[in-house]
Amino acid sequence: MKTLVVYASKYGATERYARWLGEETGGKVLELREALRADLTGYDTVAVGGGLYAGGFAAADFLKKRAAELKQVRTALFTVGLSDPEDPANVSHIRSELERAFPAGMLSGIRQFHLRGGMDYGKLGPLYRVMMAMFKKMMEKKERDEGPTAEGRGVLESYGKCVDFTDRSALKPLAAYCRGE
Repeated sequence: MKTLVVYASKYGATERYARWLGEETGGKVLELREALRADLTGYDTVAVGGGLYAGGFAAADFLKKRAAELKQVRTALFTVGLSDPEDPANVSHIRSELERAFPAGMLSGIRQFHLRGGMDYGKLGPLYRVMMAMFKKMMEKKERDEGPTAEGRGVLESYGKCVDFTDRSALKPLAAYCRGE
């Protein structure tokens, strides 16, 4: 199966996963700006990856703009974020955020995969630093009021640090899907 891997990466974790996926599948890897102009004909599978930032999905515009073409091929969406995708509550939260980010029904037929990335607070721009500080305060309040959650622990344990949870072996299910297995 011929695979195209499209990615949008701000800090590098999504790009790392995209390149690994390209190696695993023998697929072509394109950064989002290149992919917006790319011809999608001839591909059996298109995997679109992006980071999760403040409830948004970095590659959402690509999926929306190319929706008609993507309906003609096997399509995978992979998110990369700090939340642990082994925690069902985190996955539920990610999926509900994705449903809000897209028109109703658009994600039907698109297989979703969720991967854990990382963050280097030293590389964050001023806007994201402020957003993360507000998110940290929100998590602290939520933990005081409602008790600890996996998401809250993850944010509080990693806040202000350089953390990298990328794991090539986490790509196995996505790579198998792209190969049609």
